Formats: sequence, structure tokens, C-alpha cells
Amino acid sequence: MSFIDERGSWPPVPVPSRRERFRAALTETLTAKTDTAVAQRTAVAAFAVRVTSAGIAFISQILLARWLGGHEYGIFAFIWVAVILAGTIMALGFSTTAQRFIPQYRRTADLEHARGFVVGSRLLVFALSTGAVLLAAAALTLFSSAVPADYLLPLYIALTCIPVFAVMDVQDGISRNFNWTGLGLGLPYLVRPMVMLIVVGAVFAVTGLADATDAALAMAAGVWFTGIVQLFV
Repeated sequence: MSFIDERGSWPPVPVPSRRERFRAALTETLTAKTDTAVAQRTAVAAFAVRVTSAGIAFISQILLARWLGGHEYGIFAFIWVAVILAGTIMALGFSTTAQRFIPQYRRTADLEHARGFVVGSRLLVFALSTGAVLLAAAALTLFSSAVPADYLLPLYIALTCIPVFAVMDVQDGISRNFNWTGLGLGLPYLVRPMVMLIVVGAVFAVTGLADATDAALAMAAGVWFTGIVQLFV
């Protein structure tokens, strides 16, 4: 039986449509076990988390500004940015370093060094950041007369968040090496802001007002809750 038609030429080969090619690529990405497919799934999940987080941040800032008022919201925004900056610095780069050493230790089955990095990096960051926070608290107390009174208590509360924030940054880097996107990104970028928003909203609903101290306490609750859950998981 010949595959050549009566005109002496090969019959046309059916070409998959664009929709069929897209469906095939999507199926492979969602179900395949290859390194490329896993990396693609992780990237899509991370992108989805960050986009959702941006939406939550946009809505929460509007609500917080209305609940707290201009002055109190300004204090909260200042201390929250300070926590983010200090916490990121106090992570000491271990979030990025994890992506250098953990894959190497996993590839060589050097589980002792991998375990040492996973545990030791977090202990070191927590110890050093706690020491830095204690020094900052002492300096804040010493120079409290130079700080506006309505900033003092929120700043003290914010200082308690820095060690946990720094450890969460390290744990984010560790989680990415095991493709734990929900654990590494979901808790800090989705759950943490929602906890903060719920706590401030509850205070405002019950009392009819909320200030920067309430928002700082909500921030501490969100940071410590998500940090502890992420640590144990």
C-alpha cells in the first residue's frame, strides 16, 4: 500500500491548530514531571501569588487609610516600611545564598550539610537580628525625647517584628529550593496582610476608631502568626 497519492506526491501532513498546540503545552506543564515543567508550574504559582498580593495590598491600603485617618496611617506606613527594610537587611543574604548551597547539597546527597544550612541560617539570623533589635530599643529609649510621642509605642512594637520578618525571608529562600511556593510566598504575601487587615478591621468595627498602635499590634500579630506557622510547617 503506497502513501503517495495519484498525483505522485506525498499527502499533506495535518498541522495542529494553535489551540491544540496551546492545550498540549498546558497539559504537559500541568502534569509532566520533568524539571522544566516543575519550574514552569512554580513560576506560574509564584506569579499568581504576587499578583494576588498586589491586589490585597491595594485594597488594604485604602481601607487602612480610611480606618486610621491620615496622621495615624502615616505612622503605620512609616513603621511598616522600616520593618521591611530592616528585616530584609537582617536576613543577611541567606535567602539568596540558600539557592546556591541547598541544590548542591541535595545533588550530592549531603544531607548533613543541607540540614545544617536550613537550621543554622535561621538560628543565626534570629540571634543577630534579636541583638540588633535590643540595641535599637535601647537607643530608642535613650533618645526618646527626640522622637514624637505618638511614634514611640508603634516603634517598640515594630521592633519585635524584625527578627521574625528576617527569618521568614530566609525561609522564603529555603522554600523556593523545594518548590514550596505556597509555603514560601503564600504565608508572607497573602496570609500576613490579611491577618493585619482583619485585626484592624475588627478593632474599628468594635470601637469605631483605630490608631497606629492598633495597626502596629495587628502587624505584630500577622508577622508572628505567619512566621511561626511557616517555621513549623
